[in-house]
Amino acid sequence: MKRTDSVFPTCAVLRILFSLWITLSMLPRSSCTVFGQAIGADSSIGNWVGWLESPQEHLRWIVRLSKDPKSERVLGTVMTPDRPQESIALNNIRTKSEDWGFEWVNASTNQQLKFTGKLENSDQVTGLLIAGSQTLVIKLRKVAEIPIESSSTLGADTVWTDNLPSIAGKDKFDMRFRIYTSPPYAEEKKPKILFDSISTGLIGKPVELVSDPDSSLVFKIPAIQSEYRASFDPNNEILLGTFSRNGSVIPLKLTKVEAIKESTSTRPDSPTNTKQSTGETSTTKSASIPQTENAEDASVKIKMAEQPARIYASNEKSITIPVGQSSSASMRGTNDAVSRLGGTLTLPSIEGNSSTNSTKVPVIIFVSTYGPQDRDGLMGTNAHYRDLAQSLAKMGYASIRMDDRGMGSSDEPVGAYTPLDADKDLRAVLQFALSTPELDANRIGILGHGEGANFATAIAAIDTRIRFLILLAPPGLNGSELLLSQSARIANLQRISERDQLTMQKVQRGVHKIAMANLSADSQSDEVRRLVTSLWNDIQKTLPTPKSESELQGTRRGIEQQLLADVMELQQPVSQQFLKTDPAKNWMLLRCPTLAVWGANDLEVIPDDNRKALQATTARNSKSSIQWLELPGLNHWFQKATTGSTEEYETLGGIDPSLIEPIKNWLEERF
Repeated sequence: MKRTDSVFPTCAVLRILFSLWITLSMLPRSSCTVFGQAIGADSSIGNWVGWLESPQEHLRWIVRLSKDPKSERVLGTVMTPDRPQESIALNNIRTKSEDWGFEWVNASTNQQLKFTGKLENSDQVTGLLIAGSQTLVIKLRKVAEIPIESSSTLGADTVWTDNLPSIAGKDKFDMRFRIYTSPPYAEEKKPKILFDSISTGLIGKPVELVSDPDSSLVFKIPAIQSEYRASFDPNNEILLGTFSRNGSVIPLKLTKVEAIKESTSTRPDSPTNTKQSTGETSTTKSASIPQTENAEDASVKIKMAEQPARIYASNEKSITIPVGQSSSASMRGTNDAVSRLGGTLTLPSIEGNSSTNSTKVPVIIFVSTYGPQDRDGLMGTNAHYRDLAQSLAKMGYASIRMDDRGMGSSDEPVGAYTPLDADKDLRAVLQFALSTPELDANRIGILGHGEGANFATAIAAIDTRIRFLILLAPPGLNGSELLLSQSARIANLQRISERDQLTMQKVQRGVHKIAMANLSADSQSDEVRRLVTSLWNDIQKTLPTPKSESELQGTRRGIEQQLLADVMELQQPVSQQFLKTDPAKNWMLLRCPTLAVWGANDLEVIPDDNRKALQATTARNSKSSIQWLELPGLNHWFQKATTGSTEEYETLGGIDPSLIEPIKNWLEERF
């Protein structure tokens, strides 16, 4: 029901200026020479492979453990082969079943990092990578051998590559899709697909692969708000299609590169060698290399995980709501055909049994957080919105929750998905609620989560048929200030100095200004360079001391490339709308009872900053009836959280009961 191309996770804001710094902290490049502690179990000796995964970047992580034959101590190194860096020697290596991990020091920043986990079985460890207050869940698997790889394939089974002319301020915009379908990095039934563009500093951007009704493959790249829609040629050696971004559609032919066809290969360095290999000619293939010439065709290898059949509770039923396309679609010359939204209607239940009472029941329409989300709010093993709907059902309330555009059973949007389109979708759901016999048209409310709270208040401010609002983590700042608020909170948790935070804010504001200026690609690149030049003295103070002038200039170019990528991400029309929109203004017009709730550990919508902005606005609204509530220890998804980091979401339980009780009490007091 919302935009499919608007993604602003908490981790993204850290990449503005400090993305390079965080990378240096999480993935250090300098080596140290501290030996590990005594070995606890020989089974841990060997190669361990995992993925460093954030919403914006996926990087391989390789840990090598060996035993010193003289001292009987465990030695180890860690590295990511997806970035040009040296291996790091480990210390405090622990190999007990319940205490498996290690530590190291980033010599450039003097930051202590550690991985602490649990040995699930002889060849799998699950644990946390901890850098200050930031954590990342990682699963490591033991493998017999690290495959040989080349710099152009990075260990992928299949790579598709080509260049686009003159994009992002570059003469050539190189593109590479890496597809992993076999161990040790993936499985054929669950492939991992990544996008790179070396010239713009984009590495390991996750790709979503979906099928199109015309049997095309659609590679969606949320990090750069783009997609590649293509089909195979008869020989499965070429992908023919179009690359879409910022409303532009460019023909693009990708050719296949296979690791076994290359003569120059590099192997991630061995435990005793902490310098990165510069490349060596290989005349034999490792047994771990995918046997591409004997494997299935690429068209077969690119498989999507099958979607399980949706299981409905006894008080639920599937619904489909028709929606007319927006007038903007008609202006583009498309047919004003009806599209569809798929969703679920949940009716009240008592102790798990569906209500048979013929009396009309109140209904709550769900509007989800930053998208795209499916109707159930699935995240890991949790279904947050489905569980919340069932909790409301036990209170006697029906609810409607829909798949966002392009998710589940909902049709893709036509072109850019705008706030006007979102309003049209929400009004279609409202009309469904008004016309459904079981539902009480005089008791319709909206539950808006995150950005969904903005859409909820926008319609409630002008439509008196909305009788109440439950707003979870509602933003009160415009998009630009919201991102600044996020990064300030995270910087405080990272104990970044006030001086460095001030520099970060200046850079962020500059990036936002460039993104909203509607400049050409060449002008964007020029403005980014001017921004870095104007703040270079301050930026240098935030960086580790360079070893040489050439290293310093390389760092500067890396920062410029990253900032240009950030500008590209924020240049989408919906993104610019997000940066400019002030959600607080709709609160001035609210007349219906409203419950506004935040989790104290929310790092996406910071409670203090956003609540204060809303309270200042609504202080002049004499007819408003708003209850403000902040719940301790809960994150953006109202899970019991340690830090609130996005990396925790899939590892925690469902919605905490401390959210359900105040919602129940608030509804009982008013209805």
